[in-house]
Amino acid sequence: MLLAACASVTQLSAQGKKSAVGRSQKLQSPEKIVGEYLKATGGKKRHAGIKDATYEWTIQLKDQSMGTARSLKKAPVSTRTDMKFGNGEINSAVTSRSAWTRDLDGAQRTLTDAEAGAAKLQSALEASRLVDYKKLNVLARTVGWDESSPEPAYVVEFSTKEGARLRYSFSAKSKLLLKTVDEARGMTVHFGDYRTESGVLEPHRVELKTNGMDAATFLLKSVSYNAGLSDSLFDPPSAETLDVAKLLQEVEENQKEIDERVSDYSFTEKRIEREINDKGEVKKEKATVYEIYPLPGGGSFYKLI
Repeated sequence: MLLAACASVTQLSAQGKKSAVGRSQKLQSPEKIVGEYLKATGGKKRHAGIKDATYEWTIQLKDQSMGTARSLKKAPVSTRTDMKFGNGEINSAVTSRSAWTRDLDGAQRTLTDAEAGAAKLQSALEASRLVDYKKLNVLARTVGWDESSPEPAYVVEFSTKEGARLRYSFSAKSKLLLKTVDEARGMTVHFGDYRTESGVLEPHRVELKTNGMDAATFLLKSVSYNAGLSDSLFDPPSAETLDVAKLLQEVEENQKEIDERVSDYSFTEKRIEREINDKGEVKKEKATVYEIYPLPGGGSFYKLI
């Protein structure tokens, strides 16, 4: 117990010194921080030359293999992720026009409000590889130090005029991206095990933590660049992929509900009978008006007015 206590005190002391050192340094501008990140990971010119990228991953949960994933990125703002598990797939994509996701049960939904804003901001930053992010109407400011990081790290907040905000932590020493925080979607992502792929440093270990869920670990298997990805890959599934049988079932259920609601109301019905002569002229016209009252269990009672 004594050794453990001593070790804890020593660790806290070391962390305090590290934090003090970090806080004593002057915060750099976001332009300088991002510039150093691009330089450390291959250079701005090399990143700018990557128009699209395809990443293949394995997914682990508590050190157990759970599935595979493929992520696509296409400049300037499009991204897509497909995760395959034993019981189905989860798909999601973002473009300048839309942000959508499809869950394991096949239910598809369009992201809106803060969730859509955060998704579009993240997609723009990833697809552009942080090159010339200002041209995408993305704002940036250095807001402080990441005290939870294992090493001193600058926190850069990227935002849009619409109110979307993401925070990126960049190591003050290695200049690499260590973490991103998305408060709108309750998501924190840690990046590590950087290795060179075709002259670009890429994180080979990514840990995704969502509020209330265990962290999922993505291990990079391969990456390819400039394959000429089509824009249509990022669009929502077309009508051909709809579950027609399920759609018809939902329509039938909705119709039954409408019929049941109609039975709760009385209404007036007017009937007109016309006699036409051989010249097509109205010879006689008779109008009859009824008040109609729905009966329990079906049927209606007609009252002549």
